[in-house]
Amino acid sequence: MSSVTREDLANQATVAQLKVFAAEQGVDISGLTVKADIAAAIANSSDVTDEELASLAGVTIAGGGEASVTETLEETPAEEAPAEETTEEETTEEPEEEISPEDVRSVEAAVYEGELLPPINIEDWVQLGEHENIPERLVGRRAAVLEAPREMIDPEDLEDTWITVRTRDEVNATLHIPLSAVTEIYRNGTDHTVRG
Repeated sequence: MSSVTREDLANQATVAQLKVFAAEQGVDISGLTVKADIAAAIANSSDVTDEELASLAGVTIAGGGEASVTETLEETPAEEAPAEETTEEETTEEPEEEISPEDVRSVEAAVYEGELLPPINIEDWVQLGEHENIPERLVGRRAAVLEAPREMIDPEDLEDTWITVRTRDEVNATLHIPLSAVTEIYRNGTDHTVRG
């Protein structure tokens, strides 16, 4: 047994139950929308008895006074507890295997036979890799695409597909490089990598 206040008892009901109870008991809750406020208004009302609050909360009163009420919860034995209803959907679902963020980041994009890469446009950015046409100090930097062929790209022809890019840093270098010199393409200038 534990000691609970009138407000604790009122808080055990749902908002809908509290609104119906207030209407039945003549408690004014107009303008109140928060559950705690509605419960406080009902608990502080002199029109509501401890027994009525206990009935609202679904408990029986074992004793107590105006300021506190002692409750005795009537528990249903475990073997008599109603079984939860499950739908066919819930029973047929298998738990999903959890994948850590490291696993997702380590998955390489596969290129399949006959698959073409989408064309690069001037809204895209690239990350510069190591190549004879790229100065060492610019390796790893991002560059905006200034010019690129507007056709689907065969992954086997990256060395023969040339683009013009400009770094957006203190160097502001304009480079004409093969697509094979690019380590990553950022579509619309956005890095779509999901980080954990």
